[in-house]
Amino acid sequence: MRAIPAGSVATYGDVSPGAPRFAGSVLFGAAEPELPWWRVVRADGSLAKGARQRRLLVAEGVPFRGERVEMRRARGGDRRLPLGADDDQVEVGVDAAAFFVAGVDFDRVLVGG
Repeated sequence: MRAIPAGSVATYGDVSPGAPRFAGSVLFGAAEPELPWWRVVRADGSLAKGARQRRLLVAEGVPFRGERVEMRRARGGDRRLPLGADDDQVEVGVDAAAFFVAGVDFDRVLVGG
């Protein structure tokens, strides 16, 4: 999630393909103040957190059309987010990245342990 650049957005489905509602619940429970949660929006460009989320996105230059993010312009093209591991860059699918930054043990979630 930290890899979503300022001025861009990703959808809940980008963050967790096949389980976008799960991504929303992970974000809702994340207590990390530096996590850029506002950059994750619904697939239709609408905002789950309303005016507060809009203020943060507008401040970053995210384009809107009416009440919705203009997805064609604001959505980043690459759905695989790079995460740094020490000095190396590791390519991790967006869904795994969301769990990593939210402090969720991704392997545990996948196997149900």
